Amino acid sequence: MIADSSFFEAPKQRNTREENALIKKGKGAMLWNDQPVKKRHKDIDASWTKKRAEVHYGYKGHFLVCAVSKLIVKVFPTTAKVHDAKVRPVFTLGKGQQKGSFILCRCWLHRQKDCREAA
Repeated sequence: MIADSSFFEAPKQRNTREENALIKKGKGAMLWNDQPVKKRHKDIDASWTKKRAEVHYGYKGHFLVCAVSKLIVKVFPTTAKVHDAKVRPVFTLGKGQQKGSFILCRCWLHRQKDCREAA
């Protein structure tokens, strides 16, 4: 199995300091109710993050890929500020599995073999 993530940029928001404070408190839904067109253009769920010297605003897609077939097994979208280590338990612990066990990919290409055996 291969786990990776990518940033998905969202349009940069030009908010006032007061608007940003309300968004951080989780009260962004009550902003711009008197201006419905402006509200449609605001993305209050996206977040800022910095990776090395690059600054990103938007979302992050975490992907689990079969090492043999290169098919996507699982996708977990988050805001950009969520670290990859926070998403790893979602990928490694499936429903009804014991702690520390990995999700098995049983795809048609490697005929019921575990990806970890083939990789």
